[in-house]
Amino acid sequence: MKCYNIGCTKDYLSDKNADKNCLHHPGRYDFGSELGMWPEGWTCCRKEWDAPPCTLGFHRGHLKAAFIKYCINHGD
Repeated sequence: MKCYNIGCTKDYLSDKNADKNCLHHPGRYDFGSELGMWPEGWTCCRKEWDAPPCTLGFHRGHLKAAFIKYCINHGD
């Protein structure tokens, strides 16, 4: 399986998926407001885009053959 949690994307075996194996961001990235009313950052930890993942938990995934890479137009 391939984990699709943001910040993880590791390969794992579904029968060995245990709590605290996956380091990821459970929130979404908020790009902030145009006028600066709220800051840009992750909704889970309010850190910047390049910040290391903040939460340990279970992997959530798809079969590796069905995994699709998504581009969000940020970085490489």
